[in-house]
Amino acid sequence: MYFYQILHACEEAALTKEFLKLCTDSPDLHHTQKIFQEFLKHIKNLQPEISEEWTLFMRHVQNDAGEDYEHVYAKNSHDSQSFGIIAVPWKKILGWHHN
Repeated sequence: MYFYQILHACEEAALTKEFLKLCTDSPDLHHTQKIFQEFLKHIKNLQPEISEEWTLFMRHVQNDAGEDYEHVYAKNSHDSQSFGIIAVPWKKILGWHHN
């Protein structure tokens, strides 16, 4: 399944609720909610660049201090290296398989 398919299958209200749980340091949750909902609309309207070579991985992990976080990274099917996705355009990420 591609990431854009997963995104489109999720209810916006549920995504927003889960995102806001991560925003404990936001000075204005209402504004943060508004910006996040605008972001969701934007990426749902992007045309995904489908790739059979890339897979997106998401893992829930704890660091050494016991803090929970999501480890998100991508792998190319032609090699075993992985990399973080911080500087990858959303239209590419949307077209990757999800593992």
